[in-house]
Amino acid sequence: MTKLDSAKISSSKRAHFIEEAPIIISQDDARQGPMGYQVAHVLGFGIAGTIFANTLVFMYFAWFYPSG
Repeated sequence: MTKLDSAKISSSKRAHFIEEAPIIISQDDARQGPMGYQVAHVLGFGIAGTIFANTLVFMYFAWFYPSG
């Protein structure tokens, strides 16, 4: 059994033996392109749908559950 395999050696002593592999990303993968119109449409319709759905829920509770 080698010294590194021993359970008595703490992980801090083994840390210098572990090398991290460098992260390599090509320029094409790392480049952020301009926002397409499809993204803007999805975002716009999503926000409008959320406002509409919340309005319907509010109106339902305001009409059918009147307070006092």
